[in-house]
Amino acid sequence: MSFALFVIASILIVLLIYSLVWVGWDFVINGQSYGLVTLTILVGVIWYVGSEIRKYNHERESYSKGLNAEFSVEAELLKVLGDEYAIYPDLNFEGCYGNIDFAVVGPSGVFVVEVKNNGWFVGFDWKSRTLTGNKYNKNALKTVKGRALALHKLLKAKTGADIFVKPVIIFNKYKKISFGTKPVDDVYVIGKEWINTLFTEFIKYKYPVERAVIEKELEALVQPTPQSTLPMRCT
Repeated sequence: MSFALFVIASILIVLLIYSLVWVGWDFVINGQSYGLVTLTILVGVIWYVGSEIRKYNHERESYSKGLNAEFSVEAELLKVLGDEYAIYPDLNFEGCYGNIDFAVVGPSGVFVVEVKNNGWFVGFDWKSRTLTGNKYNKNALKTVKGRALALHKLLKAKTGADIFVKPVIIFNKYKKISFGTKPVDDVYVIGKEWINTLFTEFIKYKYPVERAVIEKELEALVQPTPQSTLPMRCT
């Protein structure tokens, strides 16, 4: 719900209440009573505004939880990965639908990380090729693969090199995830406790260009996030 709509609806409620108080419930125009109509409109507006406020609060709460989950995973990445890894938060660029939560660059390659807050009992539906356990994660595999492909295309356009980008989903909270480090439909799906295991188990990636070239391009894509005080490079 936009702030302007909220203000307009609030003013309308105040005017309706004012008319009922000062004019009376039996609102009469040219001998015709409109008291019931006015009351119905008032109830309808109050119900609508209330539902929009609840919707707004739910969206704000979901956004806040998602942001906290990203901070939690970012802290874990910095904590468990060595100084050979660099982390780039909140990447946004043309050709990528939505933002990339994190890009990670290290000896084992380049990763795109999508953070999810709640996973419950995370499974995989082979028929629909989607994650199960939370309706909000239904399109997560497709989303992160699309963003990994978008970053791959961008890096190829910028560097001229064919750099493989691995898509990863990390759950901040979950009941059970049984995939381990085995990819699900070409995506690695883990809880944040598996970060060190996943990122360090890969064999050393042979970069087609110097890592510094890739990191420079990624650094240029980072969106300002004043809420985060974490450095980009692990120490």
